Amino acid sequence: MSELVTNSLLHSGLSGHGEIVVTAARTPKAVRIEVCDEGIGFKEASAAGQRVDGGHGLDIIAAISTNWGVHSDGFTAAWFSYTLAA
Repeated sequence: MSELVTNSLLHSGLSGHGEIVVTAARTPKAVRIEVCDEGIGFKEASAAGQRVDGGHGLDIIAAISTNWGVHSDGFTAAWFSYTLAA
């Protein structure tokens, strides 16, 4: 979750104003975390392995989550989910 909040702070384009909303939801089978802001979003990351400093957070999210994504519709939301063990 902290990675998505950090991305929101760094890439939202908000200049010290605006909200970042974190939502956590649990079902019997999964947990989903979503971070939303009023910002402009971000450009696609460069190809894996070409980044020198930073920029690996979404790679980590992708590796440890079941699903993840980003969508923009007047706001930007990044989310990930984990399937819980039975």
